[in-house]
Amino acid sequence: MSRVHPLQNKHRLLPSPRKTAGHAQARVAIWYPSAFIVTAISALIFSPGISAAASTRCSPLKIKEILSPARTGAWQVAVDCSLELKREDVVTKRLVLQGSAATGVKIDCNGATIKSGPDNPAFRRPRIEIQSRKFRDSATGAPRWDAPHDITVQGCNIKGSIHIWGMSPNGEGPELRESSRLPGHSVRARKNAPRDILLDRLTITGTQSTPLYIGPGVTRVRLSNSELKGRSGSVAIYLDAESADNTIIRNSIHTATGNGRGPNPAIFLGSRDGRRKYCNADRGYPMGSSESDLDYATHNVVMQNQIFKRKVEKLIRTQHAAVNGPNYIGKNETVESAVERKAGCFVSAKAEKFFVRHGETIAAKGDIGRTSCGSAILRCLDGELLCPVK
Repeated sequence: MSRVHPLQNKHRLLPSPRKTAGHAQARVAIWYPSAFIVTAISALIFSPGISAAASTRCSPLKIKEILSPARTGAWQVAVDCSLELKREDVVTKRLVLQGSAATGVKIDCNGATIKSGPDNPAFRRPRIEIQSRKFRDSATGAPRWDAPHDITVQGCNIKGSIHIWGMSPNGEGPELRESSRLPGHSVRARKNAPRDILLDRLTITGTQSTPLYIGPGVTRVRLSNSELKGRSGSVAIYLDAESADNTIIRNSIHTATGNGRGPNPAIFLGSRDGRRKYCNADRGYPMGSSESDLDYATHNVVMQNQIFKRKVEKLIRTQHAAVNGPNYIGKNETVESAVERKAGCFVSAKAEKFFVRHGETIAAKGDIGRTSCGSAILRCLDGELLCPVK
C-alpha cells in the first residue's frame, strides 16, 4: 500500500504554552502528573514525511569515539553518520546532530542505553540534541541557520531527554525574539528549524528536565510506540511556539511532573490566555501578542487518549472555548488499565472533518487523497490513510 497525506493545513498537535514576545501563538500545556497515566496520545493529523535522505554509516573509529566514556573536554560528540548500536552498549556522551551534516542520519540503538551521571557537568542537558547550525552570511554578516531534516532515532533507552530546536533552544533567544517582532515570523522560524524527525520505540526516563522538548518552529516530528516515564520539573512533552504538524501516537506516558498532585489537567488547551506578568513586555507592535495576549489555541486534535481512572472532562480541558477554538476533541475514555488497540485517523479536508476508526474506509474524493489515489477507496490502518494496492 502507498501512503496518502490528505491534510495539507498547518494545524498543530498540542502546541506549547511558551510565548514568544511580539507574536501571538496557539498554545496548549501538557501535564502528566504521577497521579494518573495517559496510556496513548493517538491524536492524528498526518504522518511526517520521513524520506530516505542519504547518510553514510559511522566508521569503526567514529563508533569508538561515541562509545568511549564521557570525560572532561569530551562530554558530547557530533553525529553526522548513521549509527547502529548493540543492546549491551552504553553511551555516556551527549549525541549532537547539527545542521545539514546530520540530514538523513539514522540512530538505531537496538535497545542500547544513552545516559549520563551526576558527576557529569552536562548531566541536566539533553542526551540527544537535534539542532540547526547557526552561521553568519558572508556578505552581510547577518545570522543564518542551516537546518537538518529526515532524521530517525529508534530503539533507544534514554535516561534524560531529547531536545529539538532551530533559531533558539526556546522562546527566549535574542534572534528569535527579534524575529517575532517582524512580519513573516512563523514562516521564518519554521524554515530555520529541524523538520521530518521520527522518534520511534524509545524509552525516555526523565531526570527532572522535560523528556521531549520540541523547540520553536520545529515541524513534522513523529513520536510513536514509545514510553515516557521518570520525572520532570515541568511537563512530559513541550511543543514550543511556531511548532506545527507534529504527531504523538501510540505512546505510554506516565512521567511524574511537578509535585505530582493538584488540579492541573493532563491536556490543557489555552492554559494561559494572557495571565502572565510579561504580557505587556511587547507593547507597540501592530501584530501578534502586542495586539492580543490571548492564546488562540486552535485546530488541535485530541483523540483516542486513555485516561487512567479519572474523568476525561477533568483531564482534557479547554479554557475560554470562544477564543481557543475550533479544536477537535473526542473518542477519549477513562480506563482502569491500558486497552490495546489500533489508532484511528482524523481527516481534516477543506469541506469536512471527521474521524475514521482503524479498518474503516472512505472514498478518495475532493481534496482527500484524490491526487494520489484517483477515485480509489482509502483505508485507515493504525493511524494512517493508505491507498489500496493497485
